[in-house]
Amino acid sequence: MATRVVWKSLVFVTFIIALTTTFIINPYCRCFMSINIFGSFLATFINFWSHSQYHDDQCSIGSLLCLTKVGSDRACAEWLLKNGAAIKWTEGGPLLSDYNALPSLDEPRKHIQVVDATDSAISHIGFPHFKGCNHINEVKLVNCVYIEDPAIPLLSILKDSLNNLEVNNCANISEKALNKIDKLSNLKTLKLGNLPLIKDKNKVIENLTKALPNCDIVYN
Repeated sequence: MATRVVWKSLVFVTFIIALTTTFIINPYCRCFMSINIFGSFLATFINFWSHSQYHDDQCSIGSLLCLTKVGSDRACAEWLLKNGAAIKWTEGGPLLSDYNALPSLDEPRKHIQVVDATDSAISHIGFPHFKGCNHINEVKLVNCVYIEDPAIPLLSILKDSLNNLEVNNCANISEKALNKIDKLSNLKTLKLGNLPLIKDKNKVIENLTKALPNCDIVYN
């Protein structure tokens, strides 16, 4: 945090120096070019400051700098907790839902094992955060109002580790999306239920049973 403050302070000082230099060159700002220079400096500074503020709050998706700094699992954990989900680490402990209870960046990196997105606000837009999270073996998508069809195929990011999946009470999931679960070849259990867009439940079960013969499928 201290490093961020110093960095932003340097940016601010640089902006002030540049602005002062502009008006020293033309103190009465009579030249149209000076006005343009001022406007350019101001727009650049505001954009740069806003961008840095965003990164203070949340790692941008696919940011190599962020992933290098905190690791894939920590970046994913921040996204999940900020959107109301909970996680469990492979290192043990209860489900963690309090963002402020995340371990310090100075502590050894932990790995996500369980994702419980019950009643959360996550959507498929954030699913690229799962890249590099190689220990997630359980995901619960229960009562997720922002989970739509594009989210299900993106779960294939976790196909090597995901063993248990639950999709329940997600009103925006269709049969087309559920058929994409067949890419999750390591699934051991699949729980489905209360999916109003599904017209032919038996057909879905039949397709998934053929695609995932080693998976125990329950559709309530």
